[in-house]
Amino acid sequence: MLSKHAVLGRDRVFAKAAQRLSALQIRRVLEYVREHLASDISLNELSAVAGLGRTVFARRFKASFQETPHQYLMQARVGRAQRMLINTDFPISQIASICGFADQAHFTDVFKRMIGTPPLAFRRNAK
Repeated sequence: MLSKHAVLGRDRVFAKAAQRLSALQIRRVLEYVREHLASDISLNELSAVAGLGRTVFARRFKASFQETPHQYLMQARVGRAQRMLINTDFPISQIASICGFADQAHFTDVFKRMIGTPPLAFRRNAK
């Protein structure tokens, strides 16, 4: 009886792994995001890079990263913005543009929601 359950358990693990992106797909998608972070990246683009349909890609991305592609993009953009706020003297509006935000207001809203402080306050506290 135990061996039957153990086999079922292993099968479930393999089934879950099959529902994630492959290492090659992950590498391609992350590289694409890194290279195009300043532009408007669509789910269609990311799914094409991975060689999957939109729905399958979104499901497998979430299974692989425990967040949606949009959430991942926002995290990546805010991470780049944090580094730029610390390491450059670029104006906030320029950082927003470089990091792919629609405008400074959108950048400030997302940054504050994710980091807990507005970009300018973050910059002051980091230096």
